[in-house]
Amino acid sequence: MATYNRKLEVWISSRHNIPQNLLDDLEALLNSSSAKDTPHNGTEGVEDIYWAGTEVGLMGIPRFPGLIYATDGSQEKGNMGAGFYRHEGETGSFCKVGRDEEGSSSNRAEHAAACIALEDALAYASSLRPLILLTDSKCPLMAIHKWIGEGIDPSIKAFPHGDILREILKILRAKIDWGLFTLFVQIKSHRGEFFNEMADRWADKGRHTETKARWTSLRQRPIFT
Repeated sequence: MATYNRKLEVWISSRHNIPQNLLDDLEALLNSSSAKDTPHNGTEGVEDIYWAGTEVGLMGIPRFPGLIYATDGSQEKGNMGAGFYRHEGETGSFCKVGRDEEGSSSNRAEHAAACIALEDALAYASSLRPLILLTDSKCPLMAIHKWIGEGIDPSIKAFPHGDILREILKILRAKIDWGLFTLFVQIKSHRGEFFNEMADRWADKGRHTETKARWTSLRQRPIFT
């Protein structure tokens, strides 16, 4: 109703009293210009049962004893942003992603999101801990898979997002040396999945931020005359 500038009246029983802080929150929500609500992962009543039936819940990921991250990339009108949600502490972070002059790409933003999440996991954990990273993009998973196990040796310089992938692989190899478990899991997007929706909000912040972008240096390309 507020979106379409319709006057709205709410009637309640005279026996009830609404706390002022809830009225303030409602007013702020009605005056907000955001097109997306902030997801809520509650535990009251039947909420635990509901979340247990989601894609992540059915895999038992919320009960994972290590760190749980969800990542997402955002791309629109030549601007790229990356963000992640860390379930422990219910917080996250974001960054602006550079090199849009070569053509913006949601895949590039997804790689950046995975990278900053892995960086945060190393900096955040007081002790090195196992990690599950949830993403709605298979692109980073397919790229990382080329550097796992046997097969033809790929060339990272030929990869379109090799500057970001190099940093991801460096962290993953360090975690392997430390004997740490790291699992990437692809989940669906735009299904109301709490983790994906939270990562999506952080990615949007990355796209809109005015701070300096990361990964802005152009890679040198040979020129033949």
